[in-house]
Amino acid sequence: MPIFEYNCQSCDQHFETIVMSAREKISCPKCSSKKVQKQLSVFAAPASTGDPAPSGPVCTGTPQTCGCH
Repeated sequence: MPIFEYNCQSCDQHFETIVMSAREKISCPKCSSKKVQKQLSVFAAPASTGDPAPSGPVCTGTPQTCGCH
């Protein structure tokens, strides 16, 4: 079941909801308006494993310009 983020165009409420069907009509939980806009979701990155940063130089060039490839 996908969870989508929405923003209400009537009251500017930001909310998430589980959507069971693409045909489902979504309404704002604050003002009940149907004038909502689906937002792009931002996914969280996995937590750090506690490993230290790599030692030594880090390549930031392209294989043609850095000389390390």
